[in-house]
Amino acid sequence: MAFNFAGMFLYIAAAPVFLTRHLGLSPHEFAWQFVPMVGGIFLGALGANRLAGRLPVARQVQLGFFLLFFATAGNVIYHSIFPPALPWSMVPLFFYAFGMSLNAPVVTLMILDLFPATRGIVASCQAFSTMILSSVVAGVIAPVLDRSAVCLSYGQLCFSCIGLVCWILARRNQKKIAY
Repeated sequence: MAFNFAGMFLYIAAAPVFLTRHLGLSPHEFAWQFVPMVGGIFLGALGANRLAGRLPVARQVQLGFFLLFFATAGNVIYHSIFPPALPWSMVPLFFYAFGMSLNAPVVTLMILDLFPATRGIVASCQAFSTMILSSVVAGVIAPVLDRSAVCLSYGQLCFSCIGLVCWILARRNQKKIAY
């Protein structure tokens, strides 16, 4: 979850450069980025709520990762061919936030279920790891990658790939523990 969130937070931390330098927007036009991202988060959470109990957990997470990769691949391809432009530079951010938000509740519950006696501590550790990674993204990674929209899109792709690898490894370990 922390890596999926970091992929979105990369654009939050880089917003001043991405929006003003790459898209040529004024500080009064930051809604161009944040409305699609917040809309994606809201609709992803709503989708997660609607899918709860109707879709197997693994399938819901697969759907979320599909949206993450659809968004990041589209982002990389678009910015590799075309210069940043509205609204096309924002569409992938909406789908990324949607996929991330679709995964978050399910993955959170799975993590909490691994340690039923210490759920509060586990939730705190999860939030701590997300905030630490976001701090590194804001302070170190975003300033390096915000030089171009292509670099930002590849950075987001890397974070979602790391998130997927963590998911796959966690599922393998969970199956080993269950047997």
